[in-house]
Amino acid sequence: YKIRKLMPHFKRSQFVAKEYNPIHLAYLAGIIDGEGCIHIGYYFNKSQNRSTYHTMIQVSNTEKTLIEWLSNNFGGKAALYTKAQTPKNSRQIPYVWKLGGDNLTHICRLVLPYMICKKDQIEIMIKMRETFHDQHEPKKGQQGIQPMSQKLIDYRHSLMLDLRSLHCRKGHSKDLLIPCALSSSP
Repeated sequence: YKIRKLMPHFKRSQFVAKEYNPIHLAYLAGIIDGEGCIHIGYYFNKSQNRSTYHTMIQVSNTEKTLIEWLSNNFGGKAALYTKAQTPKNSRQIPYVWKLGGDNLTHICRLVLPYMICKKDQIEIMIKMRETFHDQHEPKKGQQGIQPMSQKLIDYRHSLMLDLRSLHCRKGHSKDLLIPCALSSSP
């Protein structure tokens, strides 16, 4: 609220797609295949009675130079894990690189031809990111976040479950969430 009041004309900046060196894209694909986590998250906000999905690719590594290279070349955010986030069996505190938003969509499309192990996951992420197109642009005469149709919620949820099924190790299943309908009450 305070930010809006101080910056009433602030608009979300338009994403500008960059071109990348194909060798860098192939290297990034290898890093994502080996060290990356392709994530679609979900939660149901009871107070607003709506489903919310978020997407990202994350790479964790103890080599600061790798995380800096990712951030410098592809954008996103680089950070150091806190002690609480660091696995107990880790001898070093890892660094993390996170990529989301429109840049995530762009990078996924570019690395797809180079992916080997997680190609199916990148394809699902691209489909998921396509559902976010124009979501943040307010409709004429409307303000705030617009409600999603049940069809869109179901589609996003099916993509999330598809991605999670690819994360499951052989012989193990994960507890999967059931999407809440917009009209359902808590």
